[in-house]
Amino acid sequence: DHRANFGNAFWFNFIPVTIGSILGAWCLVFPFWINNKDAWYIAQEKRKNYKPSAVGVIDYAPVKAVEEEGKVEKD
Repeated sequence: DHRANFGNAFWFNFIPVTIGSILGAWCLVFPFWINNKDAWYIAQEKRKNYKPSAVGVIDYAPVKAVEEEGKVEKD
């Protein structure tokens, strides 16, 4: 019976499904890549040039004000 032939199962199922999945995925990926690549390049430049400060500025004035009012006991 021609329906139980491995050649038919392979060529008519595995090959089209595999190639179709690859091409279908790229049809979804490629347009988004084209649309977003400029922003991605800009983000990479910003990330490369980013230099965080070693110590952040902490404002202790509100804490000192509360401690001076006597609401918080110092250790």
